[in-house]
Amino acid sequence: MLKNIDIQNYRAIKHISLNNFANINIFTGAANTGKSSILEAVYFLCNVNIDTLNNILKIRNFTDEKDMFSALFYDYNINNIIKINGFIDNQITCSISSGNSIVYDSLDNWLNIIKINYDAGFNGSTYSAVLDNKLKLQMKLDDNFFPPDYSAEYLASFSNYDTLKNNLAKILVNNNSKKLLNKYLREFDDNIEDIMFIGNIISVSYKHLSNAVNIKSMGKGFYTYLTILSAVLSGSKIIIIDEIENGIHFSLMKKIIDNIIKISEEKDIQFFISTHSKEFLEIFNNQIQKAYINIKLYNIYNKNNTINAIEYTKDQISSMIYNQNEIRD
Repeated sequence: MLKNIDIQNYRAIKHISLNNFANINIFTGAANTGKSSILEAVYFLCNVNIDTLNNILKIRNFTDEKDMFSALFYDYNINNIIKINGFIDNQITCSISSGNSIVYDSLDNWLNIIKINYDAGFNGSTYSAVLDNKLKLQMKLDDNFFPPDYSAEYLASFSNYDTLKNNLAKILVNNNSKKLLNKYLREFDDNIEDIMFIGNIISVSYKHLSNAVNIKSMGKGFYTYLTILSAVLSGSKIIIIDEIENGIHFSLMKKIIDNIIKISEEKDIQFFISTHSKEFLEIFNNQIQKAYINIKLYNIYNKNNTINAIEYTKDQISSMIYNQNEIRD
């Protein structure tokens, strides 16, 4: 489990340190205060994967922009060094440092190469990565460097359909994982019978329907829920969800929150979630009262052009909402 993170010169953040992360961590605050930047930094730190930077650019829809890489740096200053440090399970201390040069200003116009280094105190191993001209991180990775259990998945409101397909493909070939997935899906809607691929299309079969339904024709709430489940059951131990409320009717939030709590408790999954929704926070507060896991809320705010955070425990969250204090600004 990720315990803390220290971020320097990444996007909107000059410097911020966040400590004492819980099983479920909620980030709220006004727009453009750096919540998404924090979630990306968590993903960057925990997800040792050759497509990490590529995925972050896709999440922001930056892959065709001329400023795609300078936008990673605080104040667009490519002479800054991006550093992201964290501590995981009392075993692994990691850092990421970017080189001080822009990589390219478009997919077809290379300027030079950015270096991303991961340093870890795990069995004396070291790790480094360099981008090649196909936007892939080429890694030099010692054996036993990073346990696979520390993989993270970033789920945005415009989550990658291909990622969902890849995760489901892993799950559906494993009978135990498939049974568990269907169990969770029936908790969401007891009319669901099965989930499958028909050709290359993710489809769901329902009771009393002759034909399976294309997932793309279903509601955003179900799509978000399925995306979370598929990430968990495919092996991710850290789930990052940006603006969880997008496209989800408030009547579905309770089911999603209940199952996030249940999944975190049963499978020791750590969640990092951002939200702007008052309804989400109120429902979340109601549901966490019966939870046995540790839960934190971080209010992110900008003061004098510096990103700061106020940390709330479960009891403090309840007190703030009970007294109708605004914790989103």
